[in-house]
Amino acid sequence: MDALRSPWDPANFLEIIRQERHCGNVTLGVVPLEMPLPAVDACNLVVRAVGLEPLEGFWISIPGTAARLHLVRCLHRDLSYSIECMPKARAEELAETFFSRFGDGSLQFFTNRLPWRPSVYERAAEGRQSGIVVIREDEVEELGWGQTDGPWTYSGLTKSTFDSGLVVVDSRQAGILWFEDED
Repeated sequence: MDALRSPWDPANFLEIIRQERHCGNVTLGVVPLEMPLPAVDACNLVVRAVGLEPLEGFWISIPGTAARLHLVRCLHRDLSYSIECMPKARAEELAETFFSRFGDGSLQFFTNRLPWRPSVYERAAEGRQSGIVVIREDEVEELGWGQTDGPWTYSGLTKSTFDSGLVVVDSRQAGILWFEDED
């Protein structure tokens, strides 16, 4: 039986990703939310639960389309040189398995990496105040999510040269799938 079709076992899922990605380090965690929390607090809760330090900067709130593109990219290619870590089709399958763990329609997606474009630059100052910069659905294609070209900016959760991934928050839980790569 395919391990991805069996009941959800985060440790097993993490091991599958680590074996198939062939580069860097991967961290996975899911924590229950006993009551609704502000998004920044939910992100920081799951980050601490997996032993990482919350962002010193701000979280980037991205729509579902960008979240899927970003997570597939993190699985498919390393963050430093964009070298293929696993086939893209498999990365898409693993990303969908991760997303399937979150139930209700009010999903929120957060990351630490932002394609750096002038249209977003001004919002970074606001993000330092609120803890979140919001990327709109209509900006996903313009900003190049899932692409490897152009400058990116980010605050790291780890001491690795490059790290990024995704935090998903729904009304009952927060989950993190995070990647670290070195140059």
